[in-house]
Amino acid sequence: MKTQLLAASLMLVSTFACKGELEGEEPAEKPVAKKKSNVTKLTTSVPYGKHLACEDVFPDTAIFTEAMGDEIGSIVDKGKSNSEATFVCSLIRAGEPPESPKELKTLEDKYAKLGVLPGDEYCMISGYCSLANDEDTFKAKCEKDGNSRSSIEGSFACLRATEKGVEYSYTYKFIEPDTKCTVEAMAGPSVNDEAMVKNCAIAARKAMVPASVANPK
Repeated sequence: MKTQLLAASLMLVSTFACKGELEGEEPAEKPVAKKKSNVTKLTTSVPYGKHLACEDVFPDTAIFTEAMGDEIGSIVDKGKSNSEATFVCSLIRAGEPPESPKELKTLEDKYAKLGVLPGDEYCMISGYCSLANDEDTFKAKCEKDGNSRSSIEGSFACLRATEKGVEYSYTYKFIEPDTKCTVEAMAGPSVNDEAMVKNCAIAARKAMVPASVANPK
């Protein structure tokens, strides 16, 4: 009888001990889920602050002459005029500008509308290759700013029309596919023909040398 009581007591103590050990155990730690970063790293073609020479980006003026139907005599580098732009290039019509007010007046009398004179700027091409941009953001901003949708060689382009007296000045902007640079073609001071500015933008896309952007000097 004593033996049976002793055995029962030992079993009871063992049961409580096991239960106590189980209750005292700490739960296993769950693996901490890694938080995903909301920051998207975007690479740019050219480091910020780096400027490219127009002669390297657009070495062939003949492409502009063909696209615009008039001879482009030179491309003037105006990179210092815009600190954010990677390059700023002014396309100048070939020929000698009027030397005197009298000569200019003669031209005014001969032509009701002078348009772009020799030595005048046809358009200014600015490239932004150190500011990250993507097609969707670019399209959304174009529409948000109230500009018009257009296209350059099958790619989306943003067209801005700005009042200039009784006429308008035009600016075409697009993302160059090879370099991902945002390129802007803006009408010169005496240009109010949209087709002319679009042709300038088309020529800029054709004439641009991606290698000069990918490997800046």
